Amino acid sequence: MFKFKKGTTSILLYCFIVIFVIFVFSAIYNNIHDSNSIESFSLRETFNSQKRKFKNFKNRNIKQYKSKINRFFKSIF
Repeated sequence: MFKFKKGTTSILLYCFIVIFVIFVFSAIYNNIHDSNSIESFSLRETFNSQKRKFKNFKNRNIKQYKSKINRFFKSIF
Protein backbone atom coordinates (compact mmCIF):
# COMPACT_ATOMS: atom_id res chain seq x y z
CA MET A 1 0.00 0.00 0.00
CA PHE A 2 1.02 3.53 -0.64
CA LYS A 3 1.55 5.45 2.60
CA PHE A 4 1.03 9.19 2.94
CA LYS A 5 3.15 11.35 5.14
CA LYS A 6 1.49 12.66 8.28
CA GLY A 7 1.25 16.26 7.01
CA THR A 8 -0.24 15.17 3.70
CA THR A 9 -3.04 13.20 5.34
CA SER A 10 -4.01 16.12 7.53
CA ILE A 11 -4.11 18.45 4.50
CA LEU A 12 -6.25 15.95 2.59
CA LEU A 13 -8.55 15.60 5.60
CA TYR A 14 -8.97 19.38 5.90
CA CYS A 15 -9.67 19.68 2.16
CA PHE A 16 -12.31 16.95 2.41
CA ILE A 17 -13.95 18.67 5.39
CA VAL A 18 -14.00 22.05 3.60
CA ILE A 19 -15.49 20.53 0.43
CA PHE A 20 -18.10 18.66 2.48
CA VAL A 21 -19.10 21.81 4.39
CA ILE A 22 -19.41 23.80 1.15
CA PHE A 23 -21.52 21.03 -0.37
CA VAL A 24 -23.85 20.90 2.65
CA PHE A 25 -24.32 24.67 2.78
CA SER A 26 -24.95 24.89 -0.97
CA ALA A 27 -27.56 22.13 -0.70
CA ILE A 28 -29.28 23.96 2.17
CA TYR A 29 -29.14 27.27 0.27
CA ASN A 30 -30.63 25.75 -2.89
CA ASN A 31 -33.34 24.02 -0.88
CA ILE A 32 -34.33 27.28 0.80
CA HIS A 33 -34.29 29.42 -2.34
CA ASP A 34 -35.94 26.94 -4.71
CA SER A 35 -39.03 26.57 -2.58
CA ASN A 36 -41.94 28.82 -3.45
CA SER A 37 -43.15 29.12 0.10
CA ILE A 38 -44.88 32.13 1.60
CA GLU A 39 -41.80 32.99 3.65
CA SER A 40 -39.50 33.18 0.64
CA PHE A 41 -42.10 35.22 -1.25
CA SER A 42 -42.44 37.69 1.62
CA LEU A 43 -38.66 37.96 1.95
CA ARG A 44 -38.42 38.67 -1.76
CA GLU A 45 -41.14 41.29 -1.49
CA THR A 46 -39.48 43.05 1.44
CA PHE A 47 -36.17 43.06 -0.43
CA ASN A 48 -37.83 44.56 -3.51
CA SER A 49 -39.62 47.20 -1.45
CA GLN A 50 -36.36 48.14 0.28
CA LYS A 51 -34.69 48.40 -3.12
CA ARG A 52 -37.49 50.69 -4.38
CA LYS A 53 -37.27 52.86 -1.26
CA PHE A 54 -33.52 53.22 -1.64
CA LYS A 55 -33.87 54.12 -5.32
CA ASN A 56 -36.51 56.76 -4.56
CA PHE A 57 -34.40 58.14 -1.71
CA LYS A 58 -31.35 58.36 -3.97
CA ASN A 59 -33.32 60.13 -6.72
CA ARG A 60 -34.80 62.56 -4.21
CA ASN A 61 -31.34 63.44 -2.87
CA ILE A 62 -29.96 63.92 -6.38
CA LYS A 63 -32.81 66.31 -7.25
CA GLN A 64 -32.33 68.18 -3.99
CA TYR A 65 -28.60 68.69 -4.55
CA LYS A 66 -29.13 69.67 -8.19
CA SER A 67 -31.53 72.39 -7.13
CA LYS A 68 -29.06 73.63 -4.49
CA ILE A 69 -26.25 73.72 -7.05
CA ASN A 70 -28.45 75.56 -9.55
CA ARG A 71 -29.42 78.15 -6.93
CA PHE A 72 -25.77 78.63 -6.02
CA PHE A 73 -24.74 79.27 -9.62
CA LYS A 74 -27.71 81.57 -10.20
CA SER A 75 -26.69 83.62 -7.19
CA ILE A 76 -23.11 83.92 -8.50
CA PHE A 77 -23.89 84.79 -12.13
